[in-house]
Amino acid sequence: MAVLLLALLGASLGGEVYRDGLRGGPPLLAADWTPLRGQWEAVGAGLVGGPDESLALLHAVPPLTEGRVAVTVTPRQRVRRDGWAVAGLLLRESAERFWQLGLVADPDHKTYRMELLE
Repeated sequence: MAVLLLALLGASLGGEVYRDGLRGGPPLLAADWTPLRGQWEAVGAGLVGGPDESLALLHAVPPLTEGRVAVTVTPRQRVRRDGWAVAGLLLRESAERFWQLGLVADPDHKTYRMELLE
């Protein structure tokens, strides 16, 4: 299963940090991460995505039957004024098999929730 980390950071002004506890160094510099969209910066032991729609792929993951993933997301301010704002994690095996855990802000600017899509 490929693991795809998704950060749609329209709701997160300060960005989101992904830490690679296996290597202890910046994951992007370890060549395990491929930035697919948006701006990414290696900071400390993680990656910081900017306040735009950003997507990074962790591609050096062996097939998994079980595992543990930890993500810290700190939304500080909504950047997009219209539409949906999402920040979260996507585990993807194929277009038909995926799991997405996200913090979601509705277009009404009043409704916030956590969603798990399968």
